[in-house]
Amino acid sequence: MELNDSLIMFLLAGIILLIIIIWIFKNNHALRLTTYQIKNDKLPESFNQYKIIHLSDIHNIDYGDNNKIIMNQVIKGNPDCIVITGDLIDSRKTIPSISLKLILELIKISPVYYVTGNHESRLKIYDQFEIELRQVGVIVLRDEAILLEKNKQVIQIIGIDDPNFDRSKDRKIVPSVIVDNKLQKLKKDNLFTLLLIHRPELFDVYVKNKIDLALTGHTHGGQIRIPFIGGIIAPSQGFFPKYDAGLFQKSGTNMIISRGIGDSSFPFRINDNPEVVLIVLNK
Repeated sequence: MELNDSLIMFLLAGIILLIIIIWIFKNNHALRLTTYQIKNDKLPESFNQYKIIHLSDIHNIDYGDNNKIIMNQVIKGNPDCIVITGDLIDSRKTIPSISLKLILELIKISPVYYVTGNHESRLKIYDQFEIELRQVGVIVLRDEAILLEKNKQVIQIIGIDDPNFDRSKDRKIVPSVIVDNKLQKLKKDNLFTLLLIHRPELFDVYVKNKIDLALTGHTHGGQIRIPFIGGIIAPSQGFFPKYDAGLFQKSGTNMIISRGIGDSSFPFRINDNPEVVLIVLNK
């Protein structure tokens, strides 16, 4: 009888372990399309219902055969443009060909805008990688502002490098000061402004500069999410980050943090599905 009880307990433990493994696998591979509706009176009429697909923290992952899983969600969003907010490539397991293969599929759908993340700042091969991105048609924004025109109406897109590019020369420079100085030079007050930048922890800087919509990543959604509490840990913020995932609003500024698609140093997500983000702009 004791042997049978022990066998039952062993089987139950095995079943529970299998369920946990399946759950973790699902959390790491069940890619979602998350949609946000953003309203702003400054938005020109021509950009009403303008659709943006936001990708972040891909970390040169190969998601399905020829990235079919990612592409299916992107196509479902039917975007007017695609933006990538950093860590397209991974500094620990750098495979540029995987990232470029995805890019070649994305540019068939719509224009692609890209800014760097902290992983790009650590790459010795980044300059060559950027050349290859530009050669295939990606619009790389490095501390630049451009005008996006539709029916003779315009909005402004600002793309800011990850602060680590500047701090590699002087570690004493504070990231918030770096970004604030750049935004003050680039921002035009009379235009609806879309900011592409990797880091969400600088939200107050975006608010100060009256950014209408900031698209960010970096957090991986907090990696492990507790219901009603949020993410456990995020780079640059530590444990229980204030800005982990989703939409944040303050004084007319909206910030959307993508949970990202890939992973880096910690290869597991728990209760934290990777995502492709769809933003619909509304007048």
